[in-house]
Amino acid sequence: LKTAVPTLTDANGNKYMIIVENGELKARKTLPEKVLFMGNSLLLGLDTDGSRGGAFGMCASDYQHDYAYIVEQAILTKNSNATFAKLHDAAFEQAETASAAQTYISSNANSFTSDLDLVILQIGDNVNSDVRRSVFEAALPDLINTIKSKSPAARILLVGSWFD
Repeated sequence: LKTAVPTLTDANGNKYMIIVENGELKARKTLPEKVLFMGNSLLLGLDTDGSRGGAFGMCASDYQHDYAYIVEQAILTKNSNATFAKLHDAAFEQAETASAAQTYISSNANSFTSDLDLVILQIGDNVNSDVRRSVFEAALPDLINTIKSKSPAARILLVGSWFD
């Protein structure tokens, strides 16, 4: 049994879904205008400075086969005005102290703007030791809460973790 999601349409034709968040009734755009991809080498590869043809996902053969590009194209078919940005998050995953994790959060807090509609957070691949796992589990709620407080209209899509 599929439940219908209530939607509203404004005078400009923009559609909104009705949600309840922390006991408050809110309306969120169904189609994002401004998207932030956060990820590690699966998002930005190993060529983050553009010296080898540009940054695209490590497992992609080229930028048009990168998962972010494919997602962008799908969004653009529904909303040609959408814009996209990317933020590398491997330093957060690789943090081995609470201080290092907090440094990542505070140094990237300006990336979480109030006009973001969607944050796609691909994270967890580099959490590959007990120390990193402990720091990650303790700090991930702080990262999510920072995104939520700086970008209150954004939906957050958590993609991860590839490992257990």
